[in-house]
Amino acid sequence: MRSIILIILVLCGLSAKAQEGFVQAYDIDEGGMAFHNMLLNEDTIVIIGGKQNLDYPQWGVFFCKMDTLGNILDYKVHYDTLGDTYVFGQNYEMIKTSDGGYALVGELFGLNYPIIIKLDVNGNLEFVREYPDDTVLNQRHWNIVEFEHGYISTGVKQQADDGFWDAFIMRTDHEGNKVWEISYGESGVMDSFRGLKKMSENEFWLLGGTSIKSNSVPSLYDVWKMNKIYRIDTMGIMGNVWEGEQEYIDNSTGSPVHIYSDGNGNWVHEGSYVDVLSDEIRVQQPEVLKRDEDFNVMWSTRFGLPTSNRNNFQDLVHTPDGGWVAAGQYWEEVPQSIPPVALQSGWLAKVSAEGDSLWSRTDTVYNNANGAEVLHYLSGVVALPSGSIIACGHLNRYQPEPAKSMGWIVKVDKDGCIEPGCNPILDAVNFTPLFEKIEVYPNPTSDVIQISSFDRYDWKLADNNGRLVKRGSSLTENSRIDLTDLPTGIYFLQLKMGNRILTKKIVKI
Repeated sequence: MRSIILIILVLCGLSAKAQEGFVQAYDIDEGGMAFHNMLLNEDTIVIIGGKQNLDYPQWGVFFCKMDTLGNILDYKVHYDTLGDTYVFGQNYEMIKTSDGGYALVGELFGLNYPIIIKLDVNGNLEFVREYPDDTVLNQRHWNIVEFEHGYISTGVKQQADDGFWDAFIMRTDHEGNKVWEISYGESGVMDSFRGLKKMSENEFWLLGGTSIKSNSVPSLYDVWKMNKIYRIDTMGIMGNVWEGEQEYIDNSTGSPVHIYSDGNGNWVHEGSYVDVLSDEIRVQQPEVLKRDEDFNVMWSTRFGLPTSNRNNFQDLVHTPDGGWVAAGQYWEEVPQSIPPVALQSGWLAKVSAEGDSLWSRTDTVYNNANGAEVLHYLSGVVALPSGSIIACGHLNRYQPEPAKSMGWIVKVDKDGCIEPGCNPILDAVNFTPLFEKIEVYPNPTSDVIQISSFDRYDWKLADNNGRLVKRGSSLTENSRIDLTDLPTGIYFLQLKMGNRILTKKIVKI
């Protein structure tokens, strides 16, 4: 029988019997491992990741089924028979296929070839297909969808002539045999399309954009980008769906990866708001955005503080109550430590259907303050019918030795709590929690808004395109903001107290 070792950290001081949620690290059969993505299959969680081979220096594909209490029901590990390593990055796509099995994409590390791996319903290996291309420097294989006659997948290839990335789109049959492959790329720019959405049996959307590399221009202020969505059919014919404006990355929004219809012709996706602090330093805040049918921004809700350019959301899921939950990681520099270290936590954040920030929490397994050097990642998330949230990821522990990589699961209820009714502000390391006891009224308004709070705060008001229109600080707990000089429309008010931020949508009529 395989041995399964679970390293469990229980938050809120609860007994296992009373626990509704949990934070668990998984170290199975020793050796390193990582979780990268997950699916919800009725009442079973299906997880894909990587697993280290203890007998040979390679990593294989790890597949497991888990119940919603975090118990592993079954798992399989498959290694390359020629000794190469399977590589799967954060949120590389895994899909449930029409035959009840699963398909996923990745790369071979040594040969640097894109691959498609097909598993049956129980995780047994059906095939691994390699797609050699020795004309390029590097390759990444990110996303896959199924249609009636096979699969469409996408990734990028680094071109040997200029060192820039070009996007590639590939069609295969159900046995993984290539039918066609096309490339999209402009000379001298980065072309990256990580998102892939099936719209019909003959139409697929590629989501991403083009940009210039920072080392190609004198300053970060000169770096530009353009978000794009392309349509492609099963014959490989591409057409334009939408192109955003070419914008400099300072005060820009990241390219969409996961995009969902709200059922009313609008679209919701995750992104990253970028702020350039100097010629060489940029930081970003992840955000969730809603766009209308023409892809104009209806609302945008940012989370966290601009502490690092590594802050991001890797996945987004629609919740039964109409909200949206994003999963990723939060970095915070700790300059007072000797030597300086960065605290990195797994991150979950929720917005309402109207774009209001509801809660945010960051979690860790190892406490950096006790001498541990650990990087925590969350990269896949699902919502249960009950509204509870389960996210998967991994942690890399470097100190104390020996170094270790582990799989990781976080489960919270719809309110972001380990235990129903707990306060996520107090029960997790939070940087953007829900502010209780704050009132913003009237809303909608035609002239002013009143703010009633329990403490002083700084505030910013942005329009629905993210442009700053007003800012200030409160001198008392209660204040008012005059909007009479602004046109009618939707605005977003951000209140900041220390390292806590609340975002509220304001309607000016």
